[in-house]
Amino acid sequence: MRNKENNIFFSSEQVGIAAFFGSLIAGAILLASNYKKVNNFVAARIVLICGGVFTLCIITMIVLIHIGSLFGISIPIVSYVLSKQLAKYFQGNIYDENIKSGGKTASDWKVIGIGLLWCGIILVLLIFLTLLLSPKSVHYNNLGLAYAKQGNFTEAILDFTKAIEINPNDAAAYNNRGNSYDKQGNLIQSMSDFTKAIEINPKYAEAYNNRGTAYIKQGNLTKAITDYTRAIEINSNDVIASAYSNRAAAYYIEKEYDNAWADVHKAEGLGYQLNPKLLEALKSSSGRDQ
Repeated sequence: MRNKENNIFFSSEQVGIAAFFGSLIAGAILLASNYKKVNNFVAARIVLICGGVFTLCIITMIVLIHIGSLFGISIPIVSYVLSKQLAKYFQGNIYDENIKSGGKTASDWKVIGIGLLWCGIILVLLIFLTLLLSPKSVHYNNLGLAYAKQGNFTEAILDFTKAIEINPNDAAAYNNRGNSYDKQGNLIQSMSDFTKAIEINPKYAEAYNNRGTAYIKQGNLTKAITDYTRAIEINSNDVIASAYSNRAAAYYIEKEYDNAWADVHKAEGLGYQLNPKLLEALKSSSGRDQ
């Protein structure tokens, strides 16, 4: 005769719910519990191994690969559907037969609790791995900045690339590598890196400012002004004055002198030292001193 605990089984729906909250490993634990209660320990072991492997794969994708928000949101839904269907297929009539013979269905609150417990465990693991990898990424990023300051852009690019390999979500490393490529005259690659930095961090004012300058070098003034404007809208203290100055230069080239002067005044109001050549050219072309 079974004890009370061995008389409680998890339905396929509950396996899916646990997986929704706590990834595939949580669902696998419930399904393995059902197998153990009917003495099928081999199946229980296989289920746990498969659930653990798939969960580790998901964690690896989150930590090491930049995944879009839509994909991230879909993980719980996919985990729910997949776990529920696999539970229906593999446990067969185990649940139904044992419920008919006097077994009971586990509490939904217990199922949710197990799912949330594993959700917490996975979040702690994600934070640990992120902290473990981030210092190395920052280390290579700092080395790259040191090389760039020395004018050794080839070595700088190598170190920024290492930082990106360690942490593909390092927007600063992409931005810094873009600057180094720009210094080497590689506009295509610099543009690509600035764009990637913006994709990772849509509020990265410096990357918008840098990409705007790259657009000017390509002769695309419209896109340059758009990027400078976005940098200004983000209102980053480290970038806004420079963005006003750069947009003034773009407006000057476009012969929009009133807009150029307006940006000059805003940059100067923020204490920014403008390029004297730009000011002289603007005065000469606009026929005014301010």
